[in-house]
Formats: sequence, C-alpha cells, structure tokens
Amino acid sequence: MNKRMIGSMCLVAGTSIGAGMIALPMALSKLGIIPSIILMLGVWTVMYISSLVSLELNLKAGAGLPLGALAKKFSGPKTEAIGLLSIKGLCYALLAAYIYGGGSTIFSLLKPVVGFNLTLNVTMASFGLFLMAILLFSITSVDYINRTLLTKKIGVMALLFVALIVKVDLPQLPIETGNSWNLETWSACIPVVFTSFGFQVIFHTITDYCEKDKTILKRAVFWGSLIPAIIYILWTISVVGVISLYRPDAYTAMLHQGIDIGELVSHLSQILDIKILQALVWVASSFSMVTSAIGVGMGLIDSWKKTSDTINNKPHIIPVLLSFIPPTLCAMVIPSAFIKALGFAGMILVVIALFLPVYLFFKAGFHQKKSVLFYPLLANKSILIAIIFAGVIVIAMEIYNLLIQGIAG
Repeated sequence: MNKRMIGSMCLVAGTSIGAGMIALPMALSKLGIIPSIILMLGVWTVMYISSLVSLELNLKAGAGLPLGALAKKFSGPKTEAIGLLSIKGLCYALLAAYIYGGGSTIFSLLKPVVGFNLTLNVTMASFGLFLMAILLFSITSVDYINRTLLTKKIGVMALLFVALIVKVDLPQLPIETGNSWNLETWSACIPVVFTSFGFQVIFHTITDYCEKDKTILKRAVFWGSLIPAIIYILWTISVVGVISLYRPDAYTAMLHQGIDIGELVSHLSQILDIKILQALVWVASSFSMVTSAIGVGMGLIDSWKKTSDTINNKPHIIPVLLSFIPPTLCAMVIPSAFIKALGFAGMILVVIALFLPVYLFFKAGFHQKKSVLFYPLLANKSILIAIIFAGVIVIAMEIYNLLIQGIAG
C-alpha cells in the first residue's frame, strides 16, 4: 500500500476516533443497540459521500486549501468569511472537547495515587501543553507519531473488545430502551454521532500530502472513515453491554442524568478486574484523545498559516499557541465541556461538511460537468440534496436539544 495513503488514512481515522469512541456509549445508551447501529451507519454514509465533495473542490482548486480559501476561490469574500469562521469554530470546539476529555481521563487515573491535591484544571492544562509539544514537530514527524499511536490504539482496542465482549450476555443486551424512539433521545444522540466523524478539517492537509492523487485520496477517506464506524459499533456494543450488566446503577445514570467520561473509564477498569486490562482501558482512552487532537490541531494550524501571511511568516510556535490556548481555557472554564462541545461542534460541522461544500459545488457548476469530475458519483443531484436534508436534520435536532435544556434549566 502507498505510504501516503496509509498515513492519510490514519490521519482521517485518528481524527475521528477519540471523542467518538469515548462519548458514543454514554450518548447512545439511551437509544439501545439496534437504533444506535442504524444511526452510526447512516451518518457514516452521509459523511463519506460529503467528503468526496470536499475532495473534489480541493482537486479542482489544484491545491489543498482550507474551506475559507475554497469559498473565496469558488464563490467570493462573504462565503470565505463563513468558511473561515466555521472551520475555526469547529476546530476550537473539538479541541475543547478533547482537552476536557483527556484531562478528565488523566484526572480520574491519577487522583487516587498522587500525594498532592490534584485538580481537573491542572490535568487539562497539562494535557493541552502535551498536545502543543507534539504539534511543534514537522508534519512528517507528527504523521509518524499519529500513525504509531493509532496502530497501537487499534491493537489495544481489539484486546479490550475481546475482554469486554466475553463478559457481555447477548440475550440481556439492551437492544432498545423505553426512550429509543423519543424525539428528545434522538436530538441528543444525532449531533454527537455526527461530530464523531469530524475528519473534514484535514482535507486540505491530506490533499497536499497525497500529492493530489484522486484515487489515493478516495481510498484514504473511505477506509479512514469506515474503520472508526466499525470500531464505534463494536465499542458501543461491548461498553453498553457490560455497564448495563455489571454496573446497573451507572447504566441507569447514563440513561438519565449522564456520567462524566472519567467515571465511565473508571467503571470499565473495575469491571475488567485484571491489572493489565485495567491499564489498557486508560491507555486506549488517552490515545484516542491524543490522536483526535493531533488531526484537528494539524488542520487548525495549517488553516492559520494558509489564511494569514502574517502568521505564516512567524515561528511555528505562534499558530500552535493560537490553536491550543483558547480551547484549553474553554475546557477549564466550562463545566462538563465534553458533551456540550461535541453537540455545539455538530452544528458547525454541518456547515463545514455538508452545506458549504455542496453550495460551492453547485456555485462552480461542477454538477453539470460529469465528464470532468474527479468523482462522477457527485453528478447525481439527488445524492447532494439528500446530504443537505441530512444536515437540516442534524441542526434541527441540536436546536431542539438546546431548547429542551433551556426549558429544563
């Protein structure tokens, strides 16, 4: 296999797997197993097809360009402003979620063993600094680090899945719940699942990295997005299965008020009552946050450089600091920022992954030129309209969710 394809595939998969892997069982426990699988496969299909639209735009532009630059090239300055604000808003929201999740995981791991008064803010700040240190390296070095972490993480996930699945009692799996078909349940789950496939922030990076090879890019995005979908399904089945069976109180809490990410990881490590397996739970959780943050961080840093000559001419540490200080502060200030940030990111991701790319595709008239498309599938207007409709559903669900929270508050 082409080394660049493998590297890009790992960047796509690594950017997705993180918040998705950890957050999905907490959110999808309310739906039940079968509705959750249907939802995840449906979202994967939408996101894969929409990714071809974004790749088509990058290839037509002749270079990997951030969404704002693509908007400027194919539409104009007003659309460029929307693209710039959306891509940066998404990246910052995702990084805030990952930093909160990583800090929470580390806090739950270290609090029982450290000899001083450790706080969640300290672990979040430390995690943010660690991520900044990684992204100070060159893209080749970061790609190697990410590839190494991702392959090890998938291996750890496979071991954990086996260890968890043997404890699952299939007849007692919560196939559905009493709230499986409630609008409120779906409104909470859809944006989180949608955001778990948030790899669109790195398309301009992998377009250049793959030297604008349409076949390599298509394969990298297909496999890079399918791997997370498969892992999400297996992880959700195993986690929800063992939590519902061995920690009924925690499962009840997941169904109603919810639990923190650190608590979930702690419950899993206790259920796997073998020291090495307990350690693997923490390793997999931490690696997931790191690989996701690396992918999003690379996209944001690259976006800063390509949209500002002033920043591009500064030392590399400047865009790194601009990319990580704001989300680290947000994670430290906003309580339970993990799920909140993912839900907010879901609405922004609709603009970045669905609305704006499809708009630019139509604006440039590419839908009328099937013979010159890199991906002829995109000449089918019905598919593009279905993508827009899916985006409307995601936004409607998140708005409904926010209204419910406001009324409850």
